[in-house]
Amino acid sequence: MNNLDKLHQVHLEIADELHRICSKFDIQYFLAAGSMLGAIRHQGFIPWDDDFDVGMTRDNYEKFLKVIESELSDNFYFLSLENNQKYALRYIKLMKRHTKLIEAAAPKDIDNYGIFIDVFVYDKIPKNKASQLRHNLSVEIYQKLLYAKCNSQIVFSNKSFKAIIYNALKLLVIPISKNRLQRGLKRNMIRYNKQDSDYITNVGEYFSNYNNEKVKIEVAKDLKLYAFENREYFGFKDYEAYLTGLYDDWRKPPLEKDRIMHHNYLYLNFDTKNNG
Repeated sequence: MNNLDKLHQVHLEIADELHRICSKFDIQYFLAAGSMLGAIRHQGFIPWDDDFDVGMTRDNYEKFLKVIESELSDNFYFLSLENNQKYALRYIKLMKRHTKLIEAAAPKDIDNYGIFIDVFVYDKIPKNKASQLRHNLSVEIYQKLLYAKCNSQIVFSNKSFKAIIYNALKLLVIPISKNRLQRGLKRNMIRYNKQDSDYITNVGEYFSNYNNEKVKIEVAKDLKLYAFENREYFGFKDYEAYLTGLYDDWRKPPLEKDRIMHHNYLYLNFDTKNNG
């Protein structure tokens, strides 16, 4: 078994735990991004994919956050903005204990960074295009400030313009508490949740993803179980528009040369108890 196969097996273990908790507490989740595509096109992982993504509407996400700390089995834990001072992302990662993963974009000194699945939160978006741009931009700004505050390892040349800006941000956020940045991030993410809207999306992604990953609210509530490897996980019953928005001609696999892993994992250890 190669490392990618081993990685997939750990992803499935973590996803099983998420599914167990969500089933117990009547929390809705759905496969997202490449995991949704994999369920439809491959009945499991895209063979070259190296992650596992799920999403939840804001109400389900908040419900999930209230129960996971007490409900997670001993083999698993999670990272969030609230429970780790070095963690900078607006969504949570569920992780398996006694594994280790070093990611190029993560702080090098973050505690107990293991193999994970991402749990994204989907919030309502405004109907107006200009408001959508402002919405996503405001979240992206707070996300970048949190990266700087937590010293996340953004990957680019130190001589590049982006590196100069990022290093300036690190100085800018010194007097600002992480809690204040967290509050600003969430306030902007949920800004439109009490307004009339047709769509939710993974707010804070690149603007193209903000638009392309949007899903109708009624679609996000109408879920069904899909075969995934030798398990079943929930996904959109009406997946067509979602996958087309993200991948265009999603039924056609990419060219052989484009079938590559997309994350920059520098190190993987599947059993730190026995392999240091």
